Amino acid sequence: MLQQIRENYNQLSTLNKRVFLVLFLFFDSLFLGLSYGYGGLNFLDIILLDKLPTDLIWLLQILESISAGFLVIKIFFDDIPPSRIRTLGIFLPFIHVRRNISNIRSLTPRS
Repeated sequence: MLQQIRENYNQLSTLNKRVFLVLFLFFDSLFLGLSYGYGGLNFLDIILLDKLPTDLIWLLQILESISAGFLVIKIFFDDIPPSRIRTLGIFLPFIHVRRNISNIRSLTPRS
């Protein structure tokens, strides 16, 4: 069974592999991690018996989300032919990154 999964994955195109990776990172960091507290880093914290600071976990999840946004840009640069849709797709992740940064600023205490 594991061999069949590996063969199916190896038959995917580079574009499909990258899209799969980006969707996994977004799902893990934004949906599971930051929204519900069940992301991969949360489970790592459980395995480490709650030794990681909570701030470190959500900061790493935000970093994971931003990295996924830059991977989207890489996909648009490498795998999609030049067009207006490509240009629009290149700028959309920057909006996502800006939104994450504004979320971080709203969470930090002001002096």
